[in-house]
Amino acid sequence: MEKSSRTKEALAYERALRCRDELDFAGLAAAVGAVAGDDPAWGIRRAALLCELCQDDKAAQAIFDAWKNIKERRAQDRRSIWLLSREAWAAWLMKRVRFTMRDNPEFKKVRDDEYERWPVKYKAANCDPWDETTYFDHEIGKEFDRRLKEAETIQLRFDAGTYRDQSKTIRFVAGAAPSFYEIFALADHAGLSSSIDHFDVLGTRFVRSLEVTRTTSDVAIWAAVLRLPNGSDGFIDQYFSRVKVAQMPADVVKAIIDRLKQAVD
Repeated sequence: MEKSSRTKEALAYERALRCRDELDFAGLAAAVGAVAGDDPAWGIRRAALLCELCQDDKAAQAIFDAWKNIKERRAQDRRSIWLLSREAWAAWLMKRVRFTMRDNPEFKKVRDDEYERWPVKYKAANCDPWDETTYFDHEIGKEFDRRLKEAETIQLRFDAGTYRDQSKTIRFVAGAAPSFYEIFALADHAGLSSSIDHFDVLGTRFVRSLEVTRTTSDVAIWAAVLRLPNGSDGFIDQYFSRVKVAQMPADVVKAIIDRLKQAVD
């Protein structure tokens, strides 16, 4: 019975994710209520989906409720890594909903240090959200720097009038930056949105991971469509300039147009 319940919870979440990925916001609004269960992580994941619907107030309340639930359960089981990891992500998100929840009477009763003072227990248990996000920032930053060096085909030398032409240099790269698949997978697993009430959560990281990717697969294109609101002009040109759109398969272009029209309507 318990396994059946977990399966239903997972299916409800996957159904909601599919609506989000297809820009079916009416379907997402209908499906998001079913994203629930005994695991407090479902509340955090539901909050991320509510952010996609621009329902940041409800999302903030869902995060707060999940955080309270985890704290109550942690009081009964202080050794559970399962609960500690969920508390870490909930606390990380609580720092981003303070403004939204500022007038909530119950939220005002919570001491700031319960989620503001970042404890070492998360790092000690290898479940610190800052470690995860800092890793992505560091690796993507290294990839950006490497791309800039690749673009410098002419390097001036110390002696006047001399230079080195690296346009035909072959480079071997030991490892690439984390793919956008990894960041998107983290977001869906932990329940992290692009932003909440104008506070960036993973939005910048979504865009940067797509900017450094070398693939132009249909999956990457659709991921870029989902993150257009977070993108800069350079990001939009990288995926949706006239030349890039002309290079896309006709069926992909038609599907994007149809779904964008549906989302606007």
